[in-house]
Amino acid sequence: MISSKTLVFWALFLIILIGGGATLTTLIWQFKNGFAERLQHDMAKTSLMKTSVGEVDVFFWSGLANISEITFSDRDKTVKPLLAVRNLQISFDPLSLAFSPLIIETIKSSDTQIVANITGDGSRLLTWNKSLKDSFHPEEFKNSGQYRISTLDLGSGVMAIGPNNLNASPIRTIPFPKSYIDMKAEGLTELSSENQVRRILIEITDQALNATSYSLIK
Repeated sequence: MISSKTLVFWALFLIILIGGGATLTTLIWQFKNGFAERLQHDMAKTSLMKTSVGEVDVFFWSGLANISEITFSDRDKTVKPLLAVRNLQISFDPLSLAFSPLIIETIKSSDTQIVANITGDGSRLLTWNKSLKDSFHPEEFKNSGQYRISTLDLGSGVMAIGPNNLNASPIRTIPFPKSYIDMKAEGLTELSSENQVRRILIEITDQALNATSYSLIK
């Protein structure tokens, strides 16, 4: 017997064919612009940081998308961001582009695509990590949000220690482990979009801080 999901998929396919491609164009535009804008809004609200989302490429039929870079910074663009996550690969349910919430099955990256910058006395990243934890109260945010993230699977990252000037090379680098969260198993997929992002940022910054022996952070 054909599943209801398969029937809906082919119904959507026929609508796209009849519409001469206009529906598909609209759905992809919604993902590239609406999702990126929503994500940037949620990250700024969650982290209290200046955030930037890079180019978003969508491969509709395969349910895949790439984001070139997401950065988090507490200062202007002449200073290195606290965190940069590059070349994110996202797998999603194509049908959810038309039926909210957007179902994000996996967010992943390969190794060395996450860079956490430690500058000055090193307190900026630690302060951010603590503020994220202080503001994360999952029991108070039981609503579905605009999207649901099932799994985070990010490769290992790099802690870069050195001057804060954007063009300055780090004095030294320290690798830190990959970040993995089974959001579904932890019961986090029903949280607000902001709190799903907050949980992910806590995981990444924890991994970065725990891996370094930088004395003023410890």
